[in-house]
Parts: sequence; C-alpha cells; structure tokens
Amino acid sequence: MPDDAASRRAERLLADISLGDWSVLIRPVADELDDVYASGLTEGLRLTDVGVNVEQVNERAVAWAKEHAASLVTMVEDNTKDKLTATVVMAEEEGWSAARLAEEIAKSPAFSIDRAKMIARTEIVAANNAGNMDGYREAKSQGVHVMKEWLTAGDDLVSEGCQENEDAGPIEMDEDFPSGDDAPPAHPACRCSVSPVLSDEE
Repeated sequence: MPDDAASRRAERLLADISLGDWSVLIRPVADELDDVYASGLTEGLRLTDVGVNVEQVNERAVAWAKEHAASLVTMVEDNTKDKLTATVVMAEEEGWSAARLAEEIAKSPAFSIDRAKMIARTEIVAANNAGNMDGYREAKSQGVHVMKEWLTAGDDLVSEGCQENEDAGPIEMDEDFPSGDDAPPAHPACRCSVSPVLSDEE
C-alpha cells in the first residue's frame, strides 16, 4: 500500500488528468443493447401468444438500453480511474519523470480485449433475457398464466449455480431462482437463457 504522502500526490496528479467524456459511449452501446432487448421482448410476447405492439416494444427497448448502457459507461470509468491511480502511485513511489508516467499511461489500456469481450457477451445475454422477461410479464398482465424456467447451454462449462437454477424447473414469474437471480445472467460470461412455461391453470 502506498504511504499517505504518495497517495495524496497521486490524487493531485489524477485531478489534472482528463479521462474524457465517457458519456459519448452511451449512445453506441445503447443502440446495440436496445436492438437485442427489443428482439427478446418481441420474441417473449410471440411465445406467449400475445399480440406485439411494435411502438411499445421500441419505446421500452430504448429506455432500458439507455439506462443500462449508462451503468456500463460508469463501470468503465471507475475501472480506468483505478488503473490510473495504481500507475500514478507507482510513479510517485519510484520517482518517475513526467515523461515516463505519460508513456506508461499511454500504453496501458483501460481494460484488456478479453475483458471487453466478456462484458459485451454478458450484457447481450442480459439485454435479451430482460426483453424476454418483460414480454412474459406483459403476457401475464393480459391473463396468460406464464411461468419461467432457466435453460443452460447443457455442456461441461455450465456453472454449478446455473445448473441448480435449471434443475429447479419452472417457477412463478415473481420468484427468484436458487442463485437469487430472476433471470440470466447469473455471472459474467453466463450463456443461459430464460424460457416461458405456459400453464392451463387459472
């Protein structure tokens, strides 16, 4: 851990480093997520045999995606700050020149390509399943008795928690699966999906 003096100097230096306006990322991220969400919501309504209101689907998709994309951008910014803080503290402790510090910052990405891919995959799964869930809820509000079940990829990579969720079978829409989640993803890089189970019960 850095001493207090190094930490204070690092904070002062960080205050002078522009991290850019990450809000510009919200729109392109939201555009991708709202397409996936809308597709999931439309499919969820079709599976439960309820008419699809395209305008309503689009409005809900855009609202959900903008909110979710904004949370992703915040996460990226926090991650960048953490990495910058660690680099600046190291510079202070080791007495780097300003040129050396700038060099290190320039060659350090905010996060690795693998981590970026994992985030993207996880958020696509989240968007699709969120759309599905809203489709099922809409169907339920129109009198269709719809339950939900967790479906895994069915291979050796399935986590123990996701397998327990699938093994639980169909549950009511307002219940959580054993993992405490109401729908996938249950963890980063989760590949699971949520599916409707229609019942004749009133």
